[in-house]
Amino acid sequence: MIDTTKLIKEYLTASGSGLFTLVGTQVWCPMLPKDFKNTVAAIAFHPEHEEMHAKSAVQRTSFVFMCYGGSSNPANARAVYRALNDRLDLQHGTVTEGAIILATQTAMSHFIEPETEYPVSTATYDITTQ
Repeated sequence: MIDTTKLIKEYLTASGSGLFTLVGTQVWCPMLPKDFKNTVAAIAFHPEHEEMHAKSAVQRTSFVFMCYGGSSNPANARAVYRALNDRLDLQHGTVTEGAIILATQTAMSHFIEPETEYPVSTATYDITTQ
């Protein structure tokens, strides 16, 4: 069984994408560091549920991604969300940890976190890996 969270983090932090330009290596699983102050753009993600095919190495996992823009401006969180969507939705790719066969967005929302008052854009993806 592959470590899907390591695979996803490696895929998202690979240089050369618009997402890397915005967040660099500031991608965290399962949550942001405790000292995060929303001064840099970042993504936190965690798996919601996982299915593994009994006779193959194929896994399907639902992940929730929380996108932070590094400021109090909601447009910056949405920019991170759009870059995440460009990197993941209907995409595939291979990294050291394995391969993303297909990623499909299933939900999204934009809101202000009540506890921190940080703007955040969330997205849920079903990601098939091998």
